[in-house]
Amino acid sequence: MRFDERDLWLDELLGLPELPADLPGLPPGTVPYLPCDVAAVVRTVREAPVTAADVFIDLGAGLGRPTLLAHLLSGVRAVGVELQSHLVDHARTAATRLGLDDVRFTVADAAAGDIPEGSVYFIYASFNGAALARVLGALERIAARRPIVLCAVGFEVRESWLRERRSASPELVFYDSSR
Repeated sequence: MRFDERDLWLDELLGLPELPADLPGLPPGTVPYLPCDVAAVVRTVREAPVTAADVFIDLGAGLGRPTLLAHLLSGVRAVGVELQSHLVDHARTAATRLGLDDVRFTVADAAAGDIPEGSVYFIYASFNGAALARVLGALERIAARRPIVLCAVGFEVRESWLRERRSASPELVFYDSSR
């Protein structure tokens, strides 16, 4: 099975719809919804590692594929944070249909600092520029209170408070907070 076929199969299994249109007028620095492939989520759960003792936060959760899958693979309490309410509605419907009590989705703007406390943070192509800088600033404030792991798919971060840890996959980089 090719990766894109696997991703479509999983979306069907999870009850996620085909890619919906983005809402008009997304804030600057917010990237339109683009689903993360299943392989990156599986690698994240294995290599971070994500365990049932963690709280997994998916920033820019979209339809919720990483949030749902991280929970199903590890038993982690998982929270998806997404700006677009219609995407959150789909994600919530999937979690309810699957009976996942330890998974929730919230409509919030992570770039405005609306980031819940967690131990593992997952970001895939959700922010750039000043919006990404604001997200990293909010994560730094959380990391000042507790250790966190940042899982970045498709981009690298250069922050003095983060220690880079390479993945076996070139598109995935882990960062451990150093405070």
